[in-house]
Amino acid sequence: MAIRDFHHAILCATTNGAMIVLSPSICAAVSWTLEFKRKGTRLLRDPVPDHARVADAIARRDPRKARTSMEILIALDLEDMKTVLDG
Repeated sequence: MAIRDFHHAILCATTNGAMIVLSPSICAAVSWTLEFKRKGTRLLRDPVPDHARVADAIARRDPRKARTSMEILIALDLEDMKTVLDG
């Protein structure tokens, strides 16, 4: 699954041993939330552009932009989860 691979690559790129060890758990949570949000239908929003902003910031070696982009991505994901739970 591309989303799992994306997050695993980011976690491994940190070279932070604790983050790398947690990668399987984090990636499993990401995969689970994606499946939960789908609930047999299409996603509420296309998450690719949000992930692309994170990847672009990392590629440009812009930690502030990467952090901000990831915070936005997480906030949007939480919003989507709330919508699904309330739906």
